[in-house]
Amino acid sequence: MYNYGILPLIGFALIFTGALIVFVYYAMAPASGNAGKTQSSNQSIQAGGVIFIGPVPIVFGTSQGIAMMALVIGTVMFILAIVALYVLPRLL
Repeated sequence: MYNYGILPLIGFALIFTGALIVFVYYAMAPASGNAGKTQSSNQSIQAGGVIFIGPVPIVFGTSQGIAMMALVIGTVMFILAIVALYVLPRLL
């Protein structure tokens, strides 16, 4: 039998947990009556994200602050990926 270690199990657990959080959020949102709505009409919604194409992150956002936050999160994710792929297998 193959011995892949604990990393695939951690990855599956993270994906399952994320899907569960999204499901619970959307299951509870209609009960509160304000799913996707802001509290007042003068508030704006800001969004951003990071797309990885190979090792190169592409960052986008509706404002410079959101784009910088996405850049920081993308950098942390990149460093964690490097640690998980190169450093962690040598320790196990």
